[in-house]
Formats: sequence, C-alpha cells, structure tokens
Amino acid sequence: MEIDGVLLELERSRGRRYAKHAEDFRAWLTEHDTYDVDVFEASEGHIRAYLRQLRDNGAYLQDGDRGYAPTTIHLALVALSKFYQTASDFGGGVENPTEDVTVTDLDGIRKVQSRKSKAIRGKHVILDDEEIRDLCENVPAPALRNELIIKLMLQTACRRGEIRHIRLQDIDRDTRKIRIYGEKTDDYRTVRYQNSLKPLMSQWIDVDRGAYAVAEKSDYLFPSRQTEQISSDRLNYIVTQAAKNADIQEVIDHNAAGQPMHRITCHALRSTALTRLLNEGMSTRHLQQYAGHSQVSQTEEYLNPTDEEVLDAVDQSQAAFDFEE
Repeated sequence: MEIDGVLLELERSRGRRYAKHAEDFRAWLTEHDTYDVDVFEASEGHIRAYLRQLRDNGAYLQDGDRGYAPTTIHLALVALSKFYQTASDFGGGVENPTEDVTVTDLDGIRKVQSRKSKAIRGKHVILDDEEIRDLCENVPAPALRNELIIKLMLQTACRRGEIRHIRLQDIDRDTRKIRIYGEKTDDYRTVRYQNSLKPLMSQWIDVDRGAYAVAEKSDYLFPSRQTEQISSDRLNYIVTQAAKNADIQEVIDHNAAGQPMHRITCHALRSTALTRLLNEGMSTRHLQQYAGHSQVSQTEEYLNPTDEEVLDAVDQSQAAFDFEE
C-alpha cells in the first residue's frame, strides 16, 4: 500500500496536524534502534511505546518535567487512529493497532475510568436466543462466510484475533476440533465446533472459499477478497453490521477517535459463549483452559448469578442441611 496516498487523504480530510503525527510515528518506527518496522506492520505495543516516548521526551515543559501534555498525546493517538482507519478505507486490509489504546494506560497521566467500562458498568454483554438468531439471519455479504464466522465465535468462544489466525491445517473436520494459538497465553489450546456447523464449514472450505482469488495461496480459513487473511477490523464489522441489520444494535458511547462503541461486538459473542458454558455446568477450571485465560480470576468474571439463581442452588443442595434429622 502506498503510504503517501494515505497521508494525503488524511491531510485532506482531517488537516495537516493529523498527517504530521502519522509522519512522525512512521519516522520513529524506522529510526528506532529496536523496532525498524513498516508503519502498516505496527502493533499495539508500538503505539504504546511511541506514546510513552512523547510523554517522556517531548518539548512541553511543566513543573520542571519534560514531555508533551496529555492533550497533545491524546491528539497523537486520535491522529494515528484516523491514519489506520484511512488506510483500511483504501482497501488494504490494514488492522488498526490503536483500537484498545488510551492515554490513560500510560503511567504518569491522570487515570480515569474508560468510557466503555462506564457504559457497560464492567458487565459482559450476553445475547439471548432471539438476538443470536436475529444476528445470524442478518449477516452482511458474503452471507455464508459471515454466518459461519459468527456461529464459530459463538460455539468456540474464540477471540477475533484467534479466528483470523485459524489455518486450514489447524482444523480436524472429522472430530470437529480446531487448534487455536492464543497470543495472550503464548500457547495452543483445542476448541470444538458443533455438528450443526459441519454443513456450513464444508460448504465454505470445499466450495465458496475457492472463489476468492487469494484462496489458493492462503493457509488461512478466512481470507479476504484482497488479502490472504481477514483483518480483525473486518471481523468486528461483520458482527456490528449484522446487529445493525437486525435492528438490535446500540451505540453505548464513543471512543477517543470519535468512533461509535457498539453493544454487540465480537467480544459479546465470546462473552455469550463463555457464560452459557458456565450456566450449563462447566467448571471454571475447564472453562479457563477452553477460553485461553491465563488466570482463573478472568474466567470468574463471567460468574454473575442473580439472587434467584443463588437461592435455587441452595434449594438443590438440601443434603447439606441433613444434620437436623
């Protein structure tokens, strides 16, 4: 992808300041002693390191400290978000590494509760049966591929980054097992999809996938029209757009770049799957391994029983009170 074209479009749409921040980040990446990576290959870690560099080494002086003001760092983050969004609009399949970064992540900058956590009050979004059916029936085109993606997320509780990294060789279609690499745990685990998904999986792998020009040279289960591997942003678009099509989507807030934050996202599918497995009796230890959580405390976040459910559990455990007989 031609970066100069992206920068020109960014400057045209957002102004020179935005383009300058993107240019400075690009220069920092190539000149850095450790990184030296292309701007379109930058990760979330690179973004955070760059913002820390602005915090520590900028020209802004206040109370004897050296470093840019939080407002300037925030503008840099917004500009980089718009840069990657512009690149994605150009059709290059570029991921946006700024998506989960906020200036409040940096030590030394005033901490505030994130908008998203305030909007959902720390609770996971759980879809009911009707919402799931509506979501699957209203996927954007290509319908078969996107229905498979949503149902696979719901049945395996995989993160969107894990879904995009699934290779054909990771799938055992006889046993319905998929070998998943978890970046957060730096380890592999095995998940399983249900028999109900076998027809969709077969139709996609054996027929529809082959219509993609890059499919023959791609190792991945889900290529895009232009690239060998679908992007995380595209996966999230599929879910959020399906919810919009079904008229069940809600905007709960806006992020630092002014983009809407939706209630139903890829993470909502994962949350739904994990919660349902817990409700069906899977132990937290088993679910921890299935979900790819490094700590069992992460899994326990999905345990949110109502008062009525707790009382029902007591009623089902009457043997604990047999001492009175």
